[in-house]
Amino acid sequence: SLIDLGFNEIFVTDKSMGSHRLPRWQKDLILRDGNIMHKGLKVARTNFRIEDLANEQCSDEKLLQLFSDNLVDYSRVVIYSHEYEHVRDEVNVMLKRTMNILVGELGLSNECP
Repeated sequence: SLIDLGFNEIFVTDKSMGSHRLPRWQKDLILRDGNIMHKGLKVARTNFRIEDLANEQCSDEKLLQLFSDNLVDYSRVVIYSHEYEHVRDEVNVMLKRTMNILVGELGLSNECP
């Protein structure tokens, strides 16, 4: 099992389906709460894709509002990106801007899995 391998949390998609494989009732919970426990493993929904924020050309004000609202709803912000997207300069710039807002303006720190 993943727990036997040292995992304590895995991520599922930020898309509106919540998960492709979990039962409907668990999908509903993860969409509502941001995470669930499944067979002893925390399953958390990611909140933002860096490449999507870059594609939308979000301003710093918009990012601050998105992240602040997410903190109210879920008490954390989970960002991620696809590795292949980091060949694009705008994705790397957005990642840096995102980290500056999350750490510098909102005072958050990374979680150690």
